[in-house]
Amino acid sequence: MGGETHTRVAASSYPKLATGPVGQQVTSIYKERLGQFTSKGQYEGQNLMGKLYEGRATGPENVKLSVYSVPDLARPTFKEATSHEFKPTQVGESFGPSWSTHWFKVQLKVPANLQKKELLELHWDANNEGLVWTEDGEPLQGLSGGGERVEWILPEGFRDGKEHTIYIEMACNGMFGNAMGGDTIQPPDMNRYFQLHTADIVAVNVEARALFVDFWIIGDAAREFPGDSWEAHEALQIGNAIMDAFIAGHGSQESILKGREIARKYIGNNVDSPKVYETDEKSIVNQAKNS
Repeated sequence: MGGETHTRVAASSYPKLATGPVGQQVTSIYKERLGQFTSKGQYEGQNLMGKLYEGRATGPENVKLSVYSVPDLARPTFKEATSHEFKPTQVGESFGPSWSTHWFKVQLKVPANLQKKELLELHWDANNEGLVWTEDGEPLQGLSGGGERVEWILPEGFRDGKEHTIYIEMACNGMFGNAMGGDTIQPPDMNRYFQLHTADIVAVNVEARALFVDFWIIGDAAREFPGDSWEAHEALQIGNAIMDAFIAGHGSQESILKGREIARKYIGNNVDSPKVYETDEKSIVNQAKNS
């Protein structure tokens, strides 16, 4: 009476109850788990790091080395340096002292089992800086050492099974000089020596390396975005899903491709193309750097 009204609530298809128990993720555990996928050490052969390379050729039959050590801290030109006698050397030898230069004649022969691999590189690391030269004196690329920028891509013409020559100029200093104990504010160690510990021809698993970069980006997003943000939460879920797919596939190439497919849910479909920079969406990350 009196004009009462009754409000009818429309039926909803949204479930009122969960179909089963749902555990609460402990975020710190899942973040720490991400590090296991790309960590080095005793389990390196079981994670993504053990899949980065498809083959490796070492030793004088594939990478023949000889060296001219420049006396008196001199800085010869390419023509002057390569006019001298080069003496045989090998991985494991040490070179110095600080600030000296050493020129290596590197004679490369790609073995038959690597010649058809998608990407071949020379990996060179003596924990110091270097410069790759062609046989006729054209500088090609710098090398930083210490695990940073130690790769030089072999030209397609090197895949013919014949011997090809390049030169590497070694500078006996680290990226930030020769400070004692690695403390850059300390005076330099004037008698520092550097051991050549890597000089290999390496066949790269291109998709595994790409997944490494994908996962690096996603892992940083999970760790560095605010913990209560959707960006961090989604990155954490995607990163762990990549690991789950890798484990379920026993680290196969198919599982690596599946991981890349999952990664695209976060970093987009154009990650392998310059088109990744072409978007109308507003950026949520800005780069800041010291000048």
